[in-house]
Amino acid sequence: IPRGTGLLQIGVNLAQALRALRDKKHPRNLWVDAVCIDQRYDPEKLQQIQIMGRIYSQASVVQA
Repeated sequence: IPRGTGLLQIGVNLAQALRALRDKKHPRNLWVDAVCIDQRYDPEKLQQIQIMGRIYSQASVVQA
């Protein structure tokens, strides 16, 4: 997807997971590997992999 368009196509499984994790009363920050890491661009993958430990260690909850 082009960056900055505000549109993101996701699969059915991710859509269902996001709906299940949604909290209608409180905003929530989510870091989704499939969304946050461009799997087609190796330099970005390497950069994101390097910070994944920090991301997960600072998370209050991790859903696998």
